[in-house]
Amino acid sequence: MLKQILDQWTANQEQKRRWREEDRTERKASERAAAEKATAEADAKAMSESMAKVEAESKARETADAQAEKDAKTDQVMQVIVRELVDTKHVAATLSTLRVTCHQDTADSLARIAFASGSWTDPAHPWHGRVALNEDDTVTVAISGVHLVQVIDALFNVGHPWSYPKSADTSLAWSLYRFLGEQVRQVARGGEGSEMPSGSAHLKNDALRDASEGTR
Repeated sequence: MLKQILDQWTANQEQKRRWREEDRTERKASERAAAEKATAEADAKAMSESMAKVEAESKARETADAQAEKDAKTDQVMQVIVRELVDTKHVAATLSTLRVTCHQDTADSLARIAFASGSWTDPAHPWHGRVALNEDDTVTVAISGVHLVQVIDALFNVGHPWSYPKSADTSLAWSLYRFLGEQVRQVARGGEGSEMPSGSAHLKNDALRDASEGTR
């Protein structure tokens, strides 16, 4: 009887030992699986972050390259326009007089932009005595070569595409600049051989529109 009890107790202890061993094995397996899962998730996260970083750097490079290309094109355009300004002023300086017929408001705008004053009737104004009133509500301004250079330079500075801040005169100034530049070149071509040629230009609203559209 005692032997049976002892054998049963021993068997029970052995069973408990096996259960504890199985529990330890399962716990270790679970811990190992959790560790492997955490490692895999960390690797996946690191890979995702690395790919996102590479993509972001690639997009940044593309943006920088696109901006650099845009800036290069802008610089090229600016150089062309500035060279045109220099050439136009040089040609304007060779003229004796350019008589510009336009609406009085346009003449006022020209005077205001070029000389910071629209009061060309003031004896101190550079255009005083050089403006003739016409019967059709227009005026004819006789602009000397020296003043023509000043007018063209002022119109460019106010109206060029990179001017900032923009003002109410920006669009008008650029249209007037383009128109007068073309007139100056036409007079110079027509007066080849003359020491200081003169010419006339009739400035209408459609001429301003055409000059403005020519810059788009």
